[in-house]
Amino acid sequence: MVIKSNGPPSKHFGEPVISKIIDEHKETLEDHENSPRDLVDMLLLHQRNNKGHTAEEVLGKLDIEVAVGDLLGEFPALANMMIWGLWIPATEPEDQEKLREECENIVSSDVPTASSKKDLVYGEAVMYEVLRLVSSPIIPHVANENTDIQGFRVPKDTIVMFNTCDLNFEDRGWTRSKVTMEVEPQFLFERRK
Repeated sequence: MVIKSNGPPSKHFGEPVISKIIDEHKETLEDHENSPRDLVDMLLLHQRNNKGHTAEEVLGKLDIEVAVGDLLGEFPALANMMIWGLWIPATEPEDQEKLREECENIVSSDVPTASSKKDLVYGEAVMYEVLRLVSSPIIPHVANENTDIQGFRVPKDTIVMFNTCDLNFEDRGWTRSKVTMEVEPQFLFERRK
């Protein structure tokens, strides 16, 4: 299991919906083995195809439930991210046009599926730019063992938080000359060519 629970799993309002989505995908998974419909299919296929591996390599039931909960915007930060993901491209007419052209050329009249992702390069670049610009706070984590990070001692059970704004807007660590607050999907798009 990838996600470690320090207590009993929490019962939340979305659990029946999440369970229903996962169960429906499990029932029809065989029909979509070679062309997964979405992330839920991809997670279930990964789980099925990695039986017998170590717990860290295989997704557990909780991992899949959390991922589906994220997709449904069950958590406020993720719902907020989805709103930004719609709003930012909607305010950028040039990016909208490029996204539309890419979808029309690659997806044609079909609905995009998980297998379309590898070809939707500009769309993926826009998505990553939205993630960079929004800098949603990352929930605190707890060190599960004593460790050292670049010479700093981090004892077990220490609460660890990341400054995502610094990571996303600091020029250091990026190959572009200047990191801005503007949507710049062309930077990531050019790197993938």
